[in-house]
Amino acid sequence: MMVPRCSRTQDVIEPVLRPQWFVRCKELAQEASEAVQSGHLNLVPQLHRRAWHSWLDNITDWCVSQQLWWGRRMPVYHITAADGEEVWVAAARRRMQDGRLWRRKQEEDLDTCFSSGLLPFASLGWPGQGRGETMPDLARFYATTLKTGHGILFWVAQMVMPGLNLMRRLSFETVLLHGLLGDGGGHKTSKSWGSVIDPLDVISGGVPGGV
Repeated sequence: MMVPRCSRTQDVIEPVLRPQWFVRCKELAQEASEAVQSGHLNLVPQLHRRAWHSWLDNITDWCVSQQLWWGRRMPVYHITAADGEEVWVAAARRRMQDGRLWRRKQEEDLDTCFSSGLLPFASLGWPGQGRGETMPDLARFYATTLKTGHGILFWVAQMVMPGLNLMRRLSFETVLLHGLLGDGGGHKTSKSWGSVIDPLDVISGGVPGGV
């Protein structure tokens, strides 16, 4: 049996079972799959369409919580009513409602992919338009073109699904997918594995012995 270790620190990882938050993705995935099928979302090159449909057509529920010390805190609160009833609710901020005190915010952070899915419109002022505010940047710059490596195509899909659900529009009209840099063994370069090139060496030139 292999002892699991952190790729960065080499500390032994001990699995701990704890409740997580999930998003049901079947309907969201169907919309994202149909967007490519209909041509409203253009994947370039189109050879990646097969992987796109395969991943979305066989999608499972999405775990959107993660246990980290940094990130976007989950907007979920624990409510205790006067009669002792306890429930969890999702909301923008803590408040009192119907005699219920929203006592504790969920300590977990949102999954990195889920936070990325909010970025295309949250960075432009969303959800200000829901409060009657005028959001010129949102109207002007959403949606856009995305350029990224084909290795995270599933991540692109996870960015498209929140846009379709919350904005009723695609986050991207075109996704340009390029190749990935590899090391001498043909593996993808990785900071964790120490196989990346320091950008400063590329800019100013590196010492041969240190490259």
